[in-house]
Amino acid sequence: MKEYVCRYKSAHYDFYCKPDSFALKNITEIAERQEECYKKITEELNIYPDFRLEYWLADTPRELGVLYGDGEPCNGFVKRPNKIFAVYNDAVKGTGMHEDAHIISFSLKKPTSAFISEGLAMYFDKEWQGRSNEVVCRELLDSGLLPDVPTLLDNDKFFATGEEITYPLSGSFTKFLVKKLTMEAFLRDIYYNDAAADYLNNLFRRGIIEEFSAWIESA
Repeated sequence: MKEYVCRYKSAHYDFYCKPDSFALKNITEIAERQEECYKKITEELNIYPDFRLEYWLADTPRELGVLYGDGEPCNGFVKRPNKIFAVYNDAVKGTGMHEDAHIISFSLKKPTSAFISEGLAMYFDKEWQGRSNEVVCRELLDSGLLPDVPTLLDNDKFFATGEEITYPLSGSFTKFLVKKLTMEAFLRDIYYNDAAADYLNNLFRRGIIEEFSAWIESA
């Protein structure tokens, strides 16, 4: 991390990147976009962290894997309380809503369920690889490939299922719940609730999965 000596400050962020990197050449644009993300996320969640966010911009997924510690290539991750790591090059731009939504929402508490955690980040992303979460889910549903939501509350099953399924599904389901419950209620009763599984199981028994499937078909 000693190589990341270039710092750029905006209202809520400190950005770090390598000299002569693609990120440095675009740092003003990056900062402007992240400030827009910050404004939207904090206003919608009504959560305003009392710390500045550090943004570490790597050149490649492999380089980011080294920063993570396991050497496995990745495009982005966060380290609490305030660090965001993302790849930024001509082909891959790991900035945007996702990791910022994680670190801002985690400032109060991190959910134990990956489905719930990733769902809120994907709610703000709105799309998976350029296509809306709902379109992806509708195609999976119509082809019989959409997994049962309750099973994915188990982290082992969530991580054993491909991100191309779990990410758009969790984002769509979160959007559905927010529309049905309001964001305030979603955060209180599900996202930050230690008994979220019990709360969701009650909704499942009342037929909310069937309601969600119908919503996906009409979205």
